[in-house]
Amino acid sequence: SGTTINYMMPVAETANLNLLAGVSAFNHIYNRSCHGIMLYDTVDGASYTDDRKVLQNQPTGSEAKLNAIPSVLCFDIRTEALTLWGGASGTAKSTEDGIEAKAVTMELYQPDPGFPMTLPRPEMSNCEMSMTGLSAIIQFDSVTLMGAKCKDIDYDGIPDVIDYSYEVTSHVSAKTCFADASFQYLEGATCAFIQKDQIEIILDKSSTLTFGHTLCIRPDFVCRTQNDQWSAYSTGCCKVQVPSDLVPPKPNLRADPSLVVDVCADVTLDFGDTQFCGRKCTYVWKLDSVTALSAVAAGETSGDVPVDDTTTAEAVDRINEVLAEANLNNAFSVTLHADILAKASYHLFEVDVTSAWALTTKEKFTVHKLADSAPTVTIVGELKIGVYRNREYFLNAVGKASQCASAETVLGYRWAFSNCSVDLANVDTIQNQNRLRVPAGTHKCPDSVLWYENDFNAAACEVCSVVVEVFLVNNPSKKSHQTMSVYLLKSDLVPKCHNPDFSKIQKGLTLYVNCGNTEDPDDIHSGVFKGNFKWKCRSGSTLLPCFGETPEFSEGIKTCVQDYTVDRYVGDGGVLYPQIAFEDRQMFCRVGRGTVAINTALMDTGNYTFGMEVTHFDNKRSTMKEVDVELTSYELPKINLDLISAHYERFPVGKALKVQGTHNLDPEWYPDVTYSWSLLERQRNLDYDPDQAEQYEEQGLTYPIP
Repeated sequence: SGTTINYMMPVAETANLNLLAGVSAFNHIYNRSCHGIMLYDTVDGASYTDDRKVLQNQPTGSEAKLNAIPSVLCFDIRTEALTLWGGASGTAKSTEDGIEAKAVTMELYQPDPGFPMTLPRPEMSNCEMSMTGLSAIIQFDSVTLMGAKCKDIDYDGIPDVIDYSYEVTSHVSAKTCFADASFQYLEGATCAFIQKDQIEIILDKSSTLTFGHTLCIRPDFVCRTQNDQWSAYSTGCCKVQVPSDLVPPKPNLRADPSLVVDVCADVTLDFGDTQFCGRKCTYVWKLDSVTALSAVAAGETSGDVPVDDTTTAEAVDRINEVLAEANLNNAFSVTLHADILAKASYHLFEVDVTSAWALTTKEKFTVHKLADSAPTVTIVGELKIGVYRNREYFLNAVGKASQCASAETVLGYRWAFSNCSVDLANVDTIQNQNRLRVPAGTHKCPDSVLWYENDFNAAACEVCSVVVEVFLVNNPSKKSHQTMSVYLLKSDLVPKCHNPDFSKIQKGLTLYVNCGNTEDPDDIHSGVFKGNFKWKCRSGSTLLPCFGETPEFSEGIKTCVQDYTVDRYVGDGGVLYPQIAFEDRQMFCRVGRGTVAINTALMDTGNYTFGMEVTHFDNKRSTMKEVDVELTSYELPKINLDLISAHYERFPVGKALKVQGTHNLDPEWYPDVTYSWSLLERQRNLDYDPDQAEQYEEQGLTYPIP
């Protein structure tokens, strides 16, 4: 503890004694305090020197040849007698007989600089690779000092400060974080704490770390402190695991899976965009079958190569030679030259893709070799896309003339939709149109909805098969096509309430919460929202339910009874509401679809939060909105907005739009009133076609705004 030892310790004249700094024990039940010691017997009369290497039992110099005897010296706090714990033997002698080891309870101290270890050391609880295989995360079971060190600056054995200069919060060499035994996997790698209990390893291309390897933390690197308590440095190891979010590889062929190849063209099958490999995938290529077009037309689609078709059999041999070399080199792409594939045939390929995590995905695809020279076409982008009914989208294709000598180059295009409900009245599918614009409202979910699984994290009610055909304008029989899938996704519901997000109302008046204008963007023309509403209310200060044991008050809500003895009430947004004749102690009622009335006379003044949750009838989509309301004890003005400019069903661009605001305050009491204006909402006209508008303008005509 830094106090001076004021007693003499008799030992043999030929022995030297040294206290081991930081190794200590105490047990007050036995009235003893103990210290670890090293007893040094001199050899050949050599004298003891206070050299630090000697303290570590690494003597230097011919005069410092010592025999070291480790032991524990116990001091009786009552009698001040000294005892060697456990009756340790050696040339040194104790003043009493040795005591049994169980008489002392040991408590560890830091070897350097000697802090008490009252906290468990941080342990590595998980070592996990990332899905990319380019990094790994080391998880500790507790927060750490992220490499910072505790310092005892006044040498009293108790830490005074934390030296944060040692923190590793930026990436440094992995040798800073991990023991020498782990370096074999971490060549060129870096490490850093990304959280107080997580180390991130970024691997280099020369790093070999993968699952199954063992990583050990550097012994003097990670410790922790809490409430003036300290832990020893972590010294553990852990075995690296596969990612917890493990998924199989996802092969991605950089072309149409139903490839059509010109008779004079080469074809490259490229899986370089495969996902979830974990640094590197293994590829095994196979040719499943080659089937002549004539056999397909006759229904002979078993895939067996006709033994009497020498040309086809030779093509199979040529293809297998190319695939064997690709497998030998673990190639993710294969190029098949024009003279390798069989003409007028379908070639069914399979590639087995195995990730670094030992998961395999099999991918099959067909290559169609044309019988003669013809153009080919490629759809630009993904061959599976998700679209929304209320948004326009574009499809693009690129045609390519035959690579045969003297081939024609003037190409035409046709687009076609199948297996879906579409209105193609506004879709241009004429020739020479390689870019297709599909206006909003073209798609329509069928009445009997089937929900389709997809990769777009949204409900899909329909899958369209879209085909683009390319042909020679002067010889339309020479053609080819490509197919893609278009998933019609359901849009998110849009909650719309007449109430502003925050409003005030005088206590005693009826509060109308009106969210009946909630919209389904896919329902462009109906105008009536198809869904169910639920209502909630919480006190703004306590967050307690307003009307019962739970915030929700939709269950059993009654329809409002109108009070016909008074005029209708003008509420937010200029909406006319009926005056409500609440029953005795009735707190709320249903005015209409998406609207409730609240009897504020039975509520305390203060802040309240009303919540609306709506679920579409399809049970696939829901949304919610909250409105904050302050209930006051004083009168509030009511403002009405009126359109005073000429009324147009479709307001022309360039015409002045004039709106007037009026209030119900007595001007004698409130002579000075100021106004501030804001545009709360702007909706786009989804039927407006900017391309058509531009064409009308070029011809000097007025575009009829829909």
